[in-house]
Amino acid sequence: MPCLQPGQGVEATGLTLPVRLGEVALALEDIVPRLVNAAGCVDRCRAVVAIVDRIESCGAEPMQFESMPDAASPIIPLEGDVSTAAILDSWLAKGTVLGEDGSYSVFVVFMEVMRRPLQGSWTAGSVTVLGTKQSVKALLEELEFEADCVAV
Repeated sequence: MPCLQPGQGVEATGLTLPVRLGEVALALEDIVPRLVNAAGCVDRCRAVVAIVDRIESCGAEPMQFESMPDAASPIIPLEGDVSTAAILDSWLAKGTVLGEDGSYSVFVVFMEVMRRPLQGSWTAGSVTVLGTKQSVKALLEELEFEADCVAV
């Protein structure tokens, strides 16, 4: 039995992720099994590993702010300090989570993030991991169709 059923969701908030896209994908491969196991799926099948196939921005228009101070930082950067510029965006990751019994589930991760490229971090305000019946290929085709519709 898959450790993440289609339609089953797991949520988390306030995660800090690395700034490089490849490192974010690797971090999700570590985070997703932990979230699935912490959500009580351990009774049926423990998630062992996740494989992220694709990660991309899904926001139509990311919002850029010249100054978005962190909780413990000044409202505007002090002279000579790193900029507090931030980008608010939505991201989507797709992949497969494998269970200890050899079962697998396709999952989608929706993230609302604040990226601070000059400060070296992403802060995920919310993360939702959702099991799906779709294959990754079918999901990608659907997302590409929606992107084409938005572009027109």
